[in-house]
Amino acid sequence: MKTSNKKNTIFGVLGRRASKILVLGLLGLLVTFTSCSSDDDARIDPDDLAGLMAMNMIVDQEAVGVSLSGSHVGNFPFRGYTGGYVNIFPGNRSADAFSVYNRNTLATISFTYEPGKYYSLFMIGLKENYENIVVEDNLNDLKSEEGMAYIRYINGIATDKNPELTVSAKEELFSEEAVYGEVSSFEKIPAGELIFNLTDGDEIDAERTVKLEEGRVYTFLLVGNPDNRDGTKEVQIRYIENGWLTEDIDSEKAAAILKQK
Repeated sequence: MKTSNKKNTIFGVLGRRASKILVLGLLGLLVTFTSCSSDDDARIDPDDLAGLMAMNMIVDQEAVGVSLSGSHVGNFPFRGYTGGYVNIFPGNRSADAFSVYNRNTLATISFTYEPGKYYSLFMIGLKENYENIVVEDNLNDLKSEEGMAYIRYINGIATDKNPELTVSAKEELFSEEAVYGEVSSFEKIPAGELIFNLTDGDEIDAERTVKLEEGRVYTFLLVGNPDNRDGTKEVQIRYIENGWLTEDIDSEKAAAILKQK
């Protein structure tokens, strides 16, 4: 992860373990894969797999495809993502982002994935200068606490300036420089209505009010092109849910909850 000199920051390394976490896309059930082995179907224990969530933050590509060691993961429009964590085999894998129209590779990265862990792949960049970023999400280290949620962010706005990100509730909670390409750690923050403001004092000026739910885990995406005033491509603050923490939940109830999403 890239680092920067921050002020009034709340983001840091977490070290406490949660009793349970329900992750969007993975329910802890046995899954079936079609493989190249002699068996047509191989039943794989999820404990032997890893989870990957991929997000397209490349603003000047209409759609980006993703492959992992040559296996197609999916095609995603700008701001599109896998919709949750997908099961992947662990080990050293090459993640490639490519144009869905001409199949040209935009960016690639090799990363070693470990079984039982969760990862995010962020595809960022502008004007032929693209980059893939992979981070471990450390979801198993998060602890459920009454009245609290967890958030992190990544700045995918490709400019020479690093805008200031300010998060407030009834009062300012923190304000810090959002460095391009930086993925912050998940940090505990009070649930409820929060105001996110992003500005560089010039071209970038975005604001969003979000209501965080207790026990939920969020990733905020700072995306867009300051030179574009199109409502879908301009600088904006988006977010996704990585999952939520719970003290106890069985797989049948988990499936029902995810179905409602």
